[in-house]
Amino acid sequence: MNLYQFNFLDQNGRANVVWESGNFIKNITQNGVCKALYAMGDFFAEIHFSPEDGIRDVQGYPFITL
Repeated sequence: MNLYQFNFLDQNGRANVVWESGNFIKNITQNGVCKALYAMGDFFAEIHFSPEDGIRDVQGYPFITL
């Protein structure tokens, strides 16, 4: 799956793909929202969630090379 196909899915579909295929990198907490970063092959996925509300957002981002 490429980044375009991933971002075309609805939020639940993106979350399922991350759980099935993602490689966890790191968690960060900002303003009460946890952000989990996953490597997805040729792109990254970021899941925003809170203990109270569950998953708020799932987005894919391209690798950026410098």
